[in-house]
Order: sequence, then structure tokens, then C-alpha cells
Amino acid sequence: MIKESKIKAFIAISRGNLLLATASHAVLGFLFAANEIQELFNYPILAFVLLHLTLAVFACNINSYFDYEVDRRYKRYMSDAVDVIGKKNIRFILGFEFAAALALIAYLLTEGKILPGLLAVVGMFFAVSYSAEPIRIKGRGWMSQLPIFIGLYMVPLFAGYLLIRDPILPSFVIFVIGYAMMNEGFTIVNSCEDYSEDRSEGICTWAHLLGLDRSIKVAFVFVLAGLLSVAVLISRINWSHIAVYQWLALVVSIVSIITILAASIEVHRIRHADDLEASAKTHAQKLSRWFIITRYPLVAIAFLLLL
Repeated sequence: MIKESKIKAFIAISRGNLLLATASHAVLGFLFAANEIQELFNYPILAFVLLHLTLAVFACNINSYFDYEVDRRYKRYMSDAVDVIGKKNIRFILGFEFAAALALIAYLLTEGKILPGLLAVVGMFFAVSYSAEPIRIKGRGWMSQLPIFIGLYMVPLFAGYLLIRDPILPSFVIFVIGYAMMNEGFTIVNSCEDYSEDRSEGICTWAHLLGLDRSIKVAFVFVLAGLLSVAVLISRINWSHIAVYQWLALVVSIVSIITILAASIEVHRIRHADDLEASAKTHAQKLSRWFIITRYPLVAIAFLLLL
């Protein structure tokens, strides 16, 4: 098999399209915590970003490896990607990623970043337990979303914050809750997309517990919760002396509100179709775009408020 095809296969099993938006999880915490941009120029920050990306790829690769048989029936392009690389090679890649993550965590601990390091261990646990047997949380009903909701959408932000500042401000907790709920709303749409496939494989998700119609309603409300995060960032603007960067932050905040509302409307439209599952499958193709247009304006706002 040619080298290029293996590269493409690795991008496929690493969910390259979704990873384009994952950097936001790594940077939002320390952007929020910092009082000036100079605080960001240090090696622990760089190590943390690399650690988050490593764990994100690691989690996706584990999922592809353990979902091989399911994917052969329903997502053949994913199982084909595993075949191109080879299961033995994937096990080697997983071992390398695991070792790299441990090395980066050890570095953070030696630099005195104890809480971020320990939270990274929690993130690693969720990365493994979500897909890997015998735990495989992804099929365990109400627990199925915990590794994503907590491990992916909350833990990295808290860890990033603690790299800069301790204790955590209540405003940041509100920001993270809104951010995590917004992203979880999109993820619920993804679980609705796989409703029949998961049911036939004995995998129980929120979509099965709530039903498709109610799940989409919850997803819609969750996405709207992202407006909480925008509100928290707007509250950080110094209204008594608004500099040019704060004006720009306000403009981007308006853009962020618009993108969140637009994405929530698209999620709500799923319910208007006669076949909810087919509608979810169609709209789930927008997942990477939803992530990008709702996450990165928040990153831009947080960055502008540092300038």
C-alpha cells in the first residue's frame, strides 16, 4: 500500500476533520486565566497544548481500533482505514501516543503544574474508557456522554486555567458549563445519527434513552447554552476604558452570538423532517463546521481581551 494512503488512513482514524476545531479546548482555559499575553510564553503552556492534541488523537485512534467490527458493517471507510494501517501498527501507534502523553504529563508535574497534570490523567482515563473494552462507557446509557462532556469539553479547560492561575473564578466555571453544553448539543446530534446502528449493536446512548425527538430538543437547548460563554466574555470588557482591541472583542462577540444562534437553528430544523434519523444523518455532516464557527470566535474574544 502506498505511503500516501496510510497517511490518509491515519487522518481518517484520527477524525482529522473534527480535530481542526479541538485546539480550542486546549487554549481557552489559559487565555481566560491570563492577565497579560506575556504569561503565555512558557514551555508548560506549549507542553499542555501538545498533550491535549496527543490525547485527542489517542482517543480517536482507540475508538477506531475497538469499533472495527461495528464500522465494517456501518462505516466501512473507517474499518478500511484500519486495514490500510494494520491493527498491529495501530497498537504500536497507540503505545507511542500513550508514552508521549505520559512524558508530557511527567514534564508538567516536574514543573510544579500538579493539578493540570492530574487533570490530564483524568482526561487520559476518559480517552481510554470511552471505547476500550471491558469498560466501554460509550454504550452505557446515561454514562455514555460523560467521557466527552467532562473529559473532552470541561477537563482541558480547567487544566489550562490552572496552568496560569489558582483558584478558579466562578465566572470561568459558568463559561465552561456553557461551552461544554454547547458542544454536547452538537454531539447529541451525532449520537442521533447513529441511532439504528448503535441499537443493533447493543450500544445505548442518550438518543435511545430520550428518543430522537426529545434528544434534538435537548441538543437545541444545549447549543443555546453557549451564549452563556459569550456573556461571560463580554462581562470581562473594561467598559470604563474601551481600547481598540476591546472594541474588536465586542464585534467578535456579536459574531459569536450570531454563529451560535445560526447553529442552534440548524439543529432545531432536524425536528421538522418526517424521518428524524435521516435528518440527523444529513445535519451531522455539518458537525466540524458547527464546532469551528462556534468555538473559534470564543478563542478570538479571549485572545483580544489579553491585548
